[in-house]
Amino acid sequence: MDPLILALIGGSAVVVLALLSLRSLSRKRAGSPRNYERRATLFTRAERSFLGVLDQAAGSDYRIFGKVRIADVLKVSSEVPKSG
Repeated sequence: MDPLILALIGGSAVVVLALLSLRSLSRKRAGSPRNYERRATLFTRAERSFLGVLDQAAGSDYRIFGKVRIADVLKVSSEVPKSG
């Protein structure tokens, strides 16, 4: 058999096993409390307004991206017990 075909079959098997493993983990965690919650909004009104102004100033040649911190997207769930 061609080595490329063997590599593709082996790689596919690894991907399938990894996906099955992740699926199994997500089912186990379904009943447990989540540690993080999604924040309601990413930008405040003022930040969104300012981003719009920056977008207009940059024109169509550039794209302005805001906020890249994970803390701006997620917060610790109130169900998680405090340590200490």
